[in-house]
Amino acid sequence: MVSASATTLLDDVSMSLTASGATGTGVITITENVYSNAALTNLIATPITYQIYPNTTPPSVIFDQKFFSPVNQVWVVKDIQLVGGTSGTAQMSGFSQNFSLVSVPEPATVALSCSSLPVLGLGLFWARRRRAI
Repeated sequence: MVSASATTLLDDVSMSLTASGATGTGVITITENVYSNAALTNLIATPITYQIYPNTTPPSVIFDQKFFSPVNQVWVVKDIQLVGGTSGTAQMSGFSQNFSLVSVPEPATVALSCSSLPVLGLGLFWARRRRAI
């Protein structure tokens, strides 16, 4: 579980894989699911899936990022399979997980913004009225 603070919310998750490879019949598969509840029933982002096959040259860094509506907490479930098969290898030696935070405006900031809208409307009204005269 990853939690944000009282003044921030989580709004994306990114996963990057570095230094990996497969040979022969080896395959690497990584699947990541992000949930908003501990029961793991509310999926909040489409799953991230990587597959690296033999005889392919993966980029130096494999990176994917998923955005979702801001939440206080997320639960991340990751399935990592390294399969050598009958005559191959699979190796992974670098992996990172990152989350981005967005600020939650203070109630006073929201109230000030909402209270300024009527003043703007009144200003536009008077500006139009002056042009009409």
